[in-house]
Order: sequence, then structure tokens, then C-alpha cells
Amino acid sequence: MKTTPSRKGFHLLPIHLDSTVEALGLPWSDDLGSMIEMTKAFYGQSGYSPPWISYLAIQDGEAVGGGAFVGAPRNGAVEIAYFTLPDRQGQGIATLTATALVEIARSGTKDIAVLAKTLPRPNTSARLLQRLGFDRTGLAHDHDIGEAWLWTLTT
Repeated sequence: MKTTPSRKGFHLLPIHLDSTVEALGLPWSDDLGSMIEMTKAFYGQSGYSPPWISYLAIQDGEAVGGGAFVGAPRNGAVEIAYFTLPDRQGQGIATLTATALVEIARSGTKDIAVLAKTLPRPNTSARLLQRLGFDRTGLAHDHDIGEAWLWTLTT
């Protein structure tokens, strides 16, 4: 299963419950290997309910980052998270990943709110979310960064 590419050569591959990815033979860094193992642990805590899972971001046949839903939707909303490998930053990968996650979220439920969190200061991720139409809607706690800005996309 691949998402509809937002840019030629880009797509997301699902990371399955057993931490396998339908991408045998793809080169990837140790960073991605550890991310895939962390995903397996995350599934143990939050559950595994496709399409509300983690994905590997692929550009031109190379693993370049990842994205995930932070669990299944609750109360009409679902949270996304995304990252780009350091050597691929500044190439629009995070934008493509976040856009693809929004497309997945909206493919079954058009009126679902999509949430994201960033560090509570202006930064690249905050600007990315603004460009995608997210509004900063308050503060929230994030288990990785502590106090975070909460962003919401409702339309």
C-alpha cells in the first residue's frame, strides 16, 4: 500500500506491526533502523490500527524520513508527527510527508481535524504547518518535548 504521491518519486510505505516495511532492498541509515524498532514499541503501547500507523518516507527509491499518526482518531481528531533525515533536510520532504499524512487522514473522513505539535517558538516545522493551513490553537503537553504549541487543521 502506497499513498498517492504528492510529488513524482515520493510516497509513504507503511511500517507493519512486526516492524517490517514493504521495501526490501532499500538502503537506509541506522537512524531509520532505530526508528522502525521504536515504532514496534509504540504499537505495543498505542495499538496497531491501519491506516493510523507509522510510515517510512521514500523519495526516488531512497528512505528519507518518516511520519506517523500518534494513535487512532479520538473525538474527531488525529495527531500527526513527521521527520526528515538530517542529510535530506531543506528539500521539502517534511512538507511532502505531512501532506501525505493529511491526505490519508482525510481519505476516509473528510471532516476529521488533524493535529500536530511543535516546539513553542517560531521554527521550520511551525512555518511548514502554517503553509499547509494549520492554525496554532493553544498549548499542549508532548511526551518528547514537554510544553508544545498545538496546531489544528480543520478544513
